[in-house]
Amino acid sequence: MFNKTIFKQTFKSNYKLWLIFTATLCAMSVLIISRFDPIKINSLVDTIMSAFGDVIGDAISGLGTITLNTMLSGTFYGMLAVVLPVIYVVLTANGMIAAQVDNGSMAYTLSTPIKRRTVAATKGTYLITAVLCMFLVVSLVGIATIQVTQGNVFGNAYTADVKDVSKEFGWDKATVAGNLTMILENSEAVTRGAEARKIDEDVYRLYLQQKIGGDTGNTSQNTMTPGEMAEFQQKVLAGITAAADVLDMSVTGLTSNLARIKNSEPALAAAAIAADLVPEEVLASAPNEVVALEMQKAAFVGVINAQLVSKQFMLDEGLNFSVQEYITLNLGAVLLIFATSGIAFFCSCVFNSANNSLALGAGIPVAFYLFQMMSGFGEGLDFLKYFSMNTLYDPNAIVSGGSFGIQFLVLVIIGVVLYVLAVKIFKEKDLPL
Repeated sequence: MFNKTIFKQTFKSNYKLWLIFTATLCAMSVLIISRFDPIKINSLVDTIMSAFGDVIGDAISGLGTITLNTMLSGTFYGMLAVVLPVIYVVLTANGMIAAQVDNGSMAYTLSTPIKRRTVAATKGTYLITAVLCMFLVVSLVGIATIQVTQGNVFGNAYTADVKDVSKEFGWDKATVAGNLTMILENSEAVTRGAEARKIDEDVYRLYLQQKIGGDTGNTSQNTMTPGEMAEFQQKVLAGITAAADVLDMSVTGLTSNLARIKNSEPALAAAAIAADLVPEEVLASAPNEVVALEMQKAAFVGVINAQLVSKQFMLDEGLNFSVQEYITLNLGAVLLIFATSGIAFFCSCVFNSANNSLALGAGIPVAFYLFQMMSGFGEGLDFLKYFSMNTLYDPNAIVSGGSFGIQFLVLVIIGVVLYVLAVKIFKEKDLPL
């Protein structure tokens, strides 16, 4: 069932193509990973929400904090790690059997004592091995890149402010990360850190104070009863709604960029009055309406700052990296490409014409990809996902804790069945030799 000579010949005929596709995948992976910055990316999401929140708010408001694995699942493993390997396996599978039968070179191979079944099984083994090696290399390069650029595979990932402040003042990053008081007690370091995080200095100071104190939430809100919390949230929403009217923005968009309220005096005044966060007995002690309004504004700014600080802690979570998730993403991609290569190899063994083999071997995976894309365009097209094998590999489910075990098993079964049938058909069919 396996012949070393055939395997070596197949390797020599295809290794250049394998190197091109593998190098391309590695380069794209390195580019995406090395450019990942949770603050910049999440700030971009905020900008989009601010501008188009009323149109796409429901579509992206549930994304939460974007981590490295989330980014990879939606970009690299959502498209590149599927499309490029599919092209590779289709071209390689077509050239290994159907093209050789079509051009007559298969006659020389079968004129030897080597059995047809051995020829097909050996070439199929090469294709499977090539896919496995491709993703093994991509995985190793990815992990190495993550370690070099993010530092959180075998070490600690440092936030942007720690990196910038340490570089500016020549401090050790590990020392600064373990003793943030170094930044808090240095006004220049605070300025630098706030710029790195793209937030106001007062928000950054509050963030540092809470992080140093081990408090990642709003203590005053945590002491509220459920009823008080509901009333408080309604007041804050009323304030944001009033500010959104002044700024001519959607509430969804403004919620993603609360700092805009602080930067607009009219919006802040409207929000403070609508929220009415200061108790009446406290306002009664104010000497005049101007002071009372300033008290209301200060209270609402405090709420905004607390929300912005809470978001900074969420952004810190964006640095989290799960090796297990990353390996599972690659495993799922391998299994999908394995099943897809089974389709291409099956077509190559069935057809004696290279054109027919390529048409069906490429056409089916392309149709699967299109059906998967179209199924995401709306509820009316959701049924198309049942016509695509690609939906068995859902990178988003992997990074969000969804189920994927049964889907992976189905991909394995599809691939094994197709390869076994391909070898059997090639062994028994008539060849124009």
